Amino acid sequence: IFHILLQALMQAHLLVLADKERYDCVWTTTFANCTESIAITNLVQLVRELSVQLTTRPVQLNRARGAFAVSFAAFMQGGSGTGLRRKSVAGRLSRVISRASSVASESDNHSTSASASLPAWAGLLDCGVEGILNNLHPVDSLDQLYCQAIALSPILIAKVQGWANASGGCFCSANEELEEVEQKEGAKEMQGCVSNAVGCDNVQCEAVGALPEGFVKWADIQEDELLEGGRVRWANVKSVERSIEKSTRSYGKDVSHLVDICRQSIYFSSVAGVAACLASISNDPDVRLARIKNRFDPDLDSAESAGYRNLAINLRLDTAETRALGVEIHVCEVQILLLHMAAIKNNEGHKKYILFRNLRGE
Repeated sequence: IFHILLQALMQAHLLVLADKERYDCVWTTTFANCTESIAITNLVQLVRELSVQLTTRPVQLNRARGAFAVSFAAFMQGGSGTGLRRKSVAGRLSRVISRASSVASESDNHSTSASASLPAWAGLLDCGVEGILNNLHPVDSLDQLYCQAIALSPILIAKVQGWANASGGCFCSANEELEEVEQKEGAKEMQGCVSNAVGCDNVQCEAVGALPEGFVKWADIQEDELLEGGRVRWANVKSVERSIEKSTRSYGKDVSHLVDICRQSIYFSSVAGVAACLASISNDPDVRLARIKNRFDPDLDSAESAGYRNLAINLRLDTAETRALGVEIHVCEVQILLLHMAAIKNNEGHKKYILFRNLRGE
């Protein structure tokens, strides 16, 4: 068995070796940039300051419940259960989620303002005391997590739009033809100071090019996206299959550790932009930070992520609307990434990373 495991780990390493070298090359170039090196140091310090009161491993918790509150998990499952059964996910969940998806259409241009009228199913989520977490009662139903994630998704999309607008962020383009026009007509040259072999006292500035293919700057297309849609490829909720796989392999079938079912990503041309976005998120009064995982930390062993680096922020959104929907307690994830590193992660590269992860049993 040991020989088989060792062989699988070696195969996983070789599978992503080429991409890891490319990621490491981008990171080395970034770190050699004087401005970026300072930004990395500042980012590490900011993350440390914000993480003082945060947990190292957030979990999905239920609301604190009154004496007569009905447990959502018990209602959905008809009793106790692990929340991992495919039958449960494919049956009751499919019916509830089909109603939950109506939240997106009822939201006016992904507005975060409270809805005038909520769908009848929203009452199923509204159990317990608003805004109060029960640390002794983690969520044990995958059905519940998906119902919450889909209800929260359009609200998170509206939030990442605001954070990207405040810090100059980009998103994945949903239309290749549109993105080519955007790059030719609206892309701006990004300037960077590149350190020479002597050090940071003697530097030269050079253009590092326009936006990588497949990305659009939110400030350039937000009016079209809000009016017509279709310009940005927003992330879907994590697949049920992957959630079952991850909770089984990594968390001993404890679904409460799944904190990235609802997720979105924002992209930046510089680490300074990453730090600005983190500051915007942390200063948002609606945000309750749960964890910040900083893969831009120079002390990080990049082998653990096959060279890939990002900033992963787990958070809760506490607004009038999320409380009305009963999802202010749901932990979601926002990933902040460097454009030129994300550009390496094409479809083929992502498939190899998935296989790398599977071979490692993650």
